Amino acid sequence: MEDETVQFLKRIAESIGILILWMLVQITFGIYKNYGFFEHQPSWQNIVYYIFFIGTGVLLYAHLKKKWKNKP
Repeated sequence: MEDETVQFLKRIAESIGILILWMLVQITFGIYKNYGFFEHQPSWQNIVYYIFFIGTGVLLYAHLKKKWKNKP
């Protein structure tokens, strides 16, 4: 394979891998640990979870945008 094709496929695999890892962490804490659900009103754990969720989502988006903007 050409080097350009290999680099492109690597970038795809790395992007999918980091997205799956991020989703697994969010599922673990949000669903399995019940931080994503409110009882009657949000607790401090729910608030910390959602701040972490939004913050890491924005950082992940910025990272992937930078990765795909810079072409080798």
